[in-house]
Amino acid sequence: MFNQGKISLEIAKQFSQLLASHLDQKISLVALQNISALDVMINDYQNRVRERIDNNFLNLALAELEMRLKKEVSSLLNGSFFLQIMGLSLILGIYLSGKNNISGL
Repeated sequence: MFNQGKISLEIAKQFSQLLASHLDQKISLVALQNISALDVMINDYQNRVRERIDNNFLNLALAELEMRLKKEVSSLLNGSFFLQIMGLSLILGIYLSGKNNISGL
């Protein structure tokens, strides 16, 4: 392995367990002799991890965007509520001032 000749069985077992814990799959002792196959497995695992990280950051970015949009909608709703209250108070002021003839109502 690694152009160093044969490795001892004990080291191969430990290395196999180490790779199995990181790659989430069982690595046989025979597979340890094939460096290119190990490299492919490690690359696949790294790609899966990168994809999970990208998805998590994408979800965070979408949550942040949603929060900003909710704040904007909230301020628009507050403004519209304020305008409605102002309009109703003007109508009530006109009504209470004694001008019962409100055109358009």
